[in-house]
Amino acid sequence: MPNRFESEVDQRITEAAEQHRVGQVAAVVGSRVTVITSGGASITVPRLSTWTPAGGDIVLLAITPAGWIALGKIVP
Repeated sequence: MPNRFESEVDQRITEAAEQHRVGQVAAVVGSRVTVITSGGASITVPRLSTWTPAGGDIVLLAITPAGWIALGKIVP
């Protein structure tokens, strides 16, 4: 049986996973990108202005009160 600390860590990991997704840019139209998530869903979202996306970029998405947003490219 997990102790309280382990349970709290598990809860935080679950919450973080619910707030972020990883995907690949399929299309770019103006300030919005269409991303295919690692789960296979296609979603068109706004992006941060500090990043210029390109098709094939692997990106991090985050949920905000206004909906999903592409934060930027993940660089290996």
